[in-house]
Amino acid sequence: MPSESNEDAEINPPNNPRQPGRPCTKRKENTGAVLKNPRRCGQCNKYVYHNRTTCTEALND
Repeated sequence: MPSESNEDAEINPPNNPRQPGRPCTKRKENTGAVLKNPRRCGQCNKYVYHNRTTCTEALND
């Protein structure tokens, strides 16, 4: 039996570096980021940031 107690031993995860070829974990910010232009929704005919599928307006006849 070991004379040293394992109750006080600190257990850490293994120190494994990320393997080559793995994707980056953080998105690279674009320095020249420009807001997208709104498009015309085919259902409500407004220039907005949604399309016919995600439109919440009442159907225009």
